[in-house]
Amino acid sequence: MSTVTRLVMYLGKPTVRIRMKLRREVLRKQVRKVKKVVMFVDGFSQHVQAYQDIYGMLSRELKWKAGDKRAIMMIAATYVMNEHAFDLKRFLRISERIKKESGLFSPLRSYQRFLVAAMLDVHFSHPEEKFLELLRLYKKLISSGFSRGSFTYLSAMVLLTGTDSSSDSDERIQRSLSIYKGMKKEHYFLTSTSDYPLAVLLSERNQPVKETISAMENFYVKLNEKGFRKGNELQFLSHVLSLDGETNPDTLIDRAATIFGKMKQSGIKVKTPHYPDIGMMALLPDGEEEVDRIEPLSRELDTGKIGQKDVNVKLAIHFIVHEKMKESNLVEAGLYTAMETMIQMAQQAAMIASITAVTAASSASSGGS
Repeated sequence: MSTVTRLVMYLGKPTVRIRMKLRREVLRKQVRKVKKVVMFVDGFSQHVQAYQDIYGMLSRELKWKAGDKRAIMMIAATYVMNEHAFDLKRFLRISERIKKESGLFSPLRSYQRFLVAAMLDVHFSHPEEKFLELLRLYKKLISSGFSRGSFTYLSAMVLLTGTDSSSDSDERIQRSLSIYKGMKKEHYFLTSTSDYPLAVLLSERNQPVKETISAMENFYVKLNEKGFRKGNELQFLSHVLSLDGETNPDTLIDRAATIFGKMKQSGIKVKTPHYPDIGMMALLPDGEEEVDRIEPLSRELDTGKIGQKDVNVKLAIHFIVHEKMKESNLVEAGLYTAMETMIQMAQQAAMIASITAVTAASSASSGGS
């Protein structure tokens, strides 16, 4: 045996051993990762069961009233995420009071009243009294220049859950309108009444309006360069990231892009309606590490054969973000309340979108008959 051959054999043995050791380490990491995901899903088992129980009760009661099962899913999630006991009779009583107190052509006489009832129920001990305050804020928004409609009611809800005094609400309404007009100036065709609630939420930040608009536009342009499609949902995502005035914008953009890529790698069919949810995960300091948990939790949420995969993914992200918020320093950063509101707002916006789609389909069907 030549010297060269012996040298190759000598060097080859440790190389094989090193490769085997690396493979074992990779396998151990994968096992730990799977165990971590399983433990995480197990930790949500009570929440998942509660969600499915509430969904079942609402589905039976509102089958012909809520218009779309996605709306019922959002209502059930609202109770579970807020850890609020669900009382069907109480919920229906609040819903009927809303219908009774609303004007003849108000969207609150239709499907939207159910989600408003849920929001009032989980946030306030006297929800029916708070509804009258919601109407007062809605009228203030209208008199200040906001258009009538579903998203203005949603904007009033954002104000109601985040403002204590009348003077604060007056100031915030004017600031919100300025932010909305700034959005409209940058993206005239993209900006619509659906951006009202985001403008109200962003009005909480003590930042000049021009700087807020500039920050949003910076996110919009750079996120598009990272592969996000231009459109309403990308604008929504840029607004979500604008809530964080402390973290470097490029860091938030990189986080969002990483989460976007990881979601696709994990087998999730990422659609543009998921963009705002990606933004919420990007606001978490370790949001990238939570991606592997989305798909298993979304499957768990569907064990009751509810369907709607896209909504399950959205709700899985909301559950994860809501849980991780408790462990992070978002309270100190002043982002906790804003993100709580953002989760609720995203759910309400999704519900309004589903209701609008159902109503449009129903109108088209009636017109064709």
